[in-house]
Amino acid sequence: MRVTRLLLAIAAYALLGLFTSVLFALGVAWARVPQHTFQPDVVASVKLDPPENIGGTLFIANWWAMDDQRKFGERTIAWFAMLSATELNEPVTGRPRFYPAIDAFLDREYLSDVKERSLTRRDVITARAYGWPAYCLWEGETVDGANYKLTDWRWHKLSYGGVEIATSGGGTKYLPTLPLWPGMLLDIFVFACVWGAFFLGPGWLRRALRRRKGLCPQCGYDIRSLSAITPCPECGPSENR
Repeated sequence: MRVTRLLLAIAAYALLGLFTSVLFALGVAWARVPQHTFQPDVVASVKLDPPENIGGTLFIANWWAMDDQRKFGERTIAWFAMLSATELNEPVTGRPRFYPAIDAFLDREYLSDVKERSLTRRDVITARAYGWPAYCLWEGETVDGANYKLTDWRWHKLSYGGVEIATSGGGTKYLPTLPLWPGMLLDIFVFACVWGAFFLGPGWLRRALRRRKGLCPQCGYDIRSLSAITPCPECGPSENR
């Protein structure tokens, strides 16, 4: 019976942890102010063979730049590139790796028309992750809407895995729907512990204080004159004495 109650309690706190984790991530995404303050640094390059003549300028390499911004509960990764690893059929050297799902999105490996892209088009791909203490939900964005073939959703517009909620002069806001499971599990555990402490902590503290004062931990009856094996005359046997 106790095992069943324990398992039910763990399941209940885990559900509370899941609800809190998702609600917090969505709340941060909702409150986010769209900004374009990227200051990318060149992090990778691939040599072109043969070199490409673009607008009268001979390019011997394609350069990739990346910006990684972090705020409380929010992380924005902007990947500035002319081509992806898929189009070049070789790994992009020097690029940081993040999460497998986000890495695949930044590589644009899901696009069916990726080979048809022109060298003269510079793409900006953005992934936004939300959550605390770890990032647990994310969505991706492209400036040209090239990810529209990913799903049949009609409401995500230029986002992969996001629900559009607002558009302003600073950009468009999306609510994330794609999970980052390692972060999600950590957040669930942390918030489940917080909820457990909130509901169970006062009772534990109250019983501990009663024991120190020589009172029955269950009902507060004065049992200082009783032996340790004598049950409480007010509430009966107490296993916590």
